[in-house]
Amino acid sequence: MTSFLKHLVKTINTYIALLAENSVPDQSPLKGQVLREPSSVSQKRKRMDGEKKEILRKKCRVTSSILQPAAEFLDLPHDIHHLIISQFLDPVDILSLAHTSNALRALCYDLYLERQGVLQIGICSESDICKRHMTIRITEYIPRLALFILLSALSSDHFSRVRACLWIDLASLYYFEDMIFNFLEESQLVVAGLYFSYGCKSLQALSSEVPGQMSRLLASIGTSCTLLHIWERSESNRAMTAMRFSRPNSGSNRIHNIHRAADSVLSMDLTLSIFDSPSTRTLAPLLLKGSSITSLVLSCANTAMLLNILDEVQMPALLTMGLFVLSDVSGISFPSQFFSQHPTLQRLTVTNSGSDSVNGVPQESILNLPPLRAITISSNYYGWTMTDESLLSSVVLPSIVVDNSKSEDWAAFNLLIKVAKLVS
Repeated sequence: MTSFLKHLVKTINTYIALLAENSVPDQSPLKGQVLREPSSVSQKRKRMDGEKKEILRKKCRVTSSILQPAAEFLDLPHDIHHLIISQFLDPVDILSLAHTSNALRALCYDLYLERQGVLQIGICSESDICKRHMTIRITEYIPRLALFILLSALSSDHFSRVRACLWIDLASLYYFEDMIFNFLEESQLVVAGLYFSYGCKSLQALSSEVPGQMSRLLASIGTSCTLLHIWERSESNRAMTAMRFSRPNSGSNRIHNIHRAADSVLSMDLTLSIFDSPSTRTLAPLLLKGSSITSLVLSCANTAMLLNILDEVQMPALLTMGLFVLSDVSGISFPSQFFSQHPTLQRLTVTNSGSDSVNGVPQESILNLPPLRAITISSNYYGWTMTDESLLSSVVLPSIVVDNSKSEDWAAFNLLIKVAKLVS
C-alpha cells in the first residue's frame, strides 16, 4: 500500500510538470505543490539576466576607460594643464570644466577671466608697475558673468598677497559697489596701482555719490598703492543703461578717511574734469595733498580750472610736475607761494595746445621759475625766466617748423634763440 501511494505521488508530480511545460492555463496545481516556471520563460529570464550583466560589465569598462585618463590628466603638472586648457578650449568649455572639476576650478576660472580681459599679466604700458604686476579690470566692457565670477565665485585666498594694478570705471563702481569693496577686503589683494576712469555723462549723473565712492575705494586699497591715475574717457551707452537700473546694493555717501592711502602714493596723474561739479570738487583737497608724492601730472581743458586747482596742491616731496592745457593758450601762472612750498621740484613741463580765438596766435606768457634741472615748455612761454640757470641741464621744446607768415612760429623761434643763448 505504501509503495502504491509513493507511485501515485510520483505520477501526479510528473503530470504537474508536464502541465507546467505545456502552459496549460486551466489546470491548477495540487495543494502543497509548487508550480515551476515554463522552460521558455525561464530561458528568457536567464537571457535577460545575462544581457543585464553584460551591460553592467560594458558600463564598468567605459567608466574605467573614462576615469583612468581623467585621473592621468589630473596627475599632469600644473603648467601642462594650463597649456592644454588655454590652447584647446573656448571660454564656454573652460567654464563648463570649472563647474565639473574641483581640482581644476581655480585654474579654469583664471583662464576664463584672462580670456574675458579681466586678468592680464605683463601688459604693454608706460607704467613699470603694470609691466611687473598682474592687472585686474573691472570695467563696463567686461561681461557681467566674468565680473560676478571675479567678485564672488573665487575663494577668499585666491589673490592673497598678489600684487596687482586695479583698473576700474565709475559705472562699474556704481553697480558693483558693495561686491567690489567686499572683494578688496576679503581677498587680501595688494593693490600697487589704481587706474580710475569716468565718462562725462556718468560723472554728471552720479556726481553726488562720487566723493563717497572714491574715498571709500581709496580707503579700501590701504597703504599699498603707489600710483593713482584718474582720467576721463569716452563711454558707451551700456554704462548709461546700467545706471538706469537700481544696483544690487547701495553704499553710504559719506567721505572716508583717505590720508593713509594718500600718504603712500608716489605718482599721481589727474584729469581735472573730475572736479567739475561742486560735490566732486570736495575731493580736491583730499587728493592733492600727499607727503610722499614725487610725481604729479595735471591735465585740463582750460587754464582757469588749472589755476584754481594749483592753490590746493600740497606735496612737499614733489620732484617732477607736468601741466597740460588741452584747448586754451592762456598762460599758466603759479600761486606766489607755490615754489617755496615745493622746494624739491627739479623737472617741470608746462604746455598749452589750441589757438587764441581772437587773433589766432598765442600771447607771450612769462614764467618766473625757480632753479630747475629740466623744463619742457610750449612756444607761448618764450618769456620765461629762472632765478638760477646754473643747474639747468635739459630744455625740451615742441617740434618747430618756422613759417615767417605766422606770428606763433616766430614766437617759437624766439624761444629757440633764448635756449641757444642759454646753452652757449
